[in-house]
Amino acid sequence: MMKNNRKGNFKFFDKLLLITLFSFAIRVGVSFPSLFNASNFLRLDSGGFIPGMMSFDWGARAPFYSGIMWIFQHVFDNFYLAAAIFGIICSSASVFIIGLIGRELSGEKCGLIAAVLLGLNVTSIGVAPLILSDTFFAFAVGLQILFAVKFYRNGGAKELLGAIVCGCSATLIRSINLPIMLISMPILILLKWQNSKKSYLYIGLNYLILLIFIIPFAVANFCKNAGFTIEYNAPKALIHNKVAIIAHAENRPSAEILDQEMSQIEDLIENKKLSIAERNEVIVQNYLAAIKKYPYSFAVSHFPNILIMTPDLPSFCENLGVTSGDKGTLSVIRKEGIVAGIKHYFGEQATKVLVLALPLLLVTMAGYVGCLIALINCICRREYKLLIIWLLFSLLYVIIPGPIIMPRYQLAALFLIFGFAGGMGRVSAVNRNCDTGINAEVF
Repeated sequence: MMKNNRKGNFKFFDKLLLITLFSFAIRVGVSFPSLFNASNFLRLDSGGFIPGMMSFDWGARAPFYSGIMWIFQHVFDNFYLAAAIFGIICSSASVFIIGLIGRELSGEKCGLIAAVLLGLNVTSIGVAPLILSDTFFAFAVGLQILFAVKFYRNGGAKELLGAIVCGCSATLIRSINLPIMLISMPILILLKWQNSKKSYLYIGLNYLILLIFIIPFAVANFCKNAGFTIEYNAPKALIHNKVAIIAHAENRPSAEILDQEMSQIEDLIENKKLSIAERNEVIVQNYLAAIKKYPYSFAVSHFPNILIMTPDLPSFCENLGVTSGDKGTLSVIRKEGIVAGIKHYFGEQATKVLVLALPLLLVTMAGYVGCLIALINCICRREYKLLIIWLLFSLLYVIIPGPIIMPRYQLAALFLIFGFAGGMGRVSAVNRNCDTGINAEVF
């Protein structure tokens, strides 16, 4: 019996490895036209992550990704190529991770389907080589979710500690993972261990480990008058959030409002000689004032912005050399909608591009529909705890960015979206040891 289990085990890993390698080949193939001029994978905010760039400053961004970029600069002659390949590897490894997540949720078939869905996902393919932290962040989040799901299945302290450490690491890549560590992880512990001393002990341990991870970097920023934070540029996102509120309330172009807001902040800094921490306080207060003035527009523009789940076809096409960025498409989408944005971005090539990308887009849509079916089945079977886990470790990643429409922000949410889609009606809070009788203890 043990031999049969192991044989089935190896068959699953063989298939999952093949899907992962195929996904890697797709990402390399799509990136190949730009791969040996890999500076093409830079985007407007890439400079904030790369030491030596004019817009870079240690502490402005969460440190983990920038630290790896610093190592690459000192190890590889072609830094841009190394950074692009690193992103492709992280994206492909995420395909393997989602296969394991899917298997934990409802068996091997679920894992393989989930891996195919992510492997062929347009956004994952398009963002993979970009010199940004998103793909690396998604990889770390995937590991966190894998350990979290295994913990919920088995209640093991080792799995919980794995989720905590991976979650803390993800926080040092992008600080938007802080709400996950502060809210989602404690709720997960309570869902599994309920109201017990053990629950509160490990919730405290979760916060303690998080503090150990972030305090050195927060103190470094505090010493340079940038506030007690691991990422002092994070409040700048609130400027864009405020712009979205005003644009909706006053029916004005986003670009015009953004220019006005940025000019006001720059003038304020120059005239009053504000420190970074004081500047951030002004940004936060201005944002809160906009919420108070336009509460309805705040609600409409923030919770949740479903356009984040739009497939990142632009990055996919830019990697192939079909199109180029910086066309003001974001403003068009906000003002006139997604269809107008597509026509604006692709121009005369819109129909051709959409036809060529249609198979991959259909795969993504199938994943979304499959996830919806799985969620409905969870409700029908009263699997409310599993539904809460989906909300905490998937939907929350869609809500956190607010009105900022960046499809690459969806990557972290895809693990449970496609993980649920792979199993659809079979996803369950009960470990059914599906397909080959594999038990979680194999790992």
